[in-house]
Amino acid sequence: MVHQYIPELSLHRSSRLDFTPNPEKPWHSLRVRSKDNIYATGAITFAASPVYGEFHGIESQNAPAIQRLLDPSAVIVKSTCTGQSGDAEDPAVDFVDVVAPRNPRGDAIRSP
Repeated sequence: MVHQYIPELSLHRSSRLDFTPNPEKPWHSLRVRSKDNIYATGAITFAASPVYGEFHGIESQNAPAIQRLLDPSAVIVKSTCTGQSGDAEDPAVDFVDVVAPRNPRGDAIRSP
């Protein structure tokens, strides 16, 4: 998969946005991160698998959880990798973007 910069889909830095308190929008500019298995408009949902993200492509609608955050003006700044939370028995020391491949000898999933 080739990653390219698309200005319409780029994330803004909420720390650089103007902030005017508004009681109707209590979460104005509150920065929130979401897991990469939750659908968000304009983002690719990977669910810890590059192939899943490539197959499904860019999302056209928000998941209800994301919409509930956006309605009071929260800003979704990044999605986090969920690969570590449900990976192999012997997980990697650091978070990885790609899960380990399945071992063809039948030893289950290897640690990266």
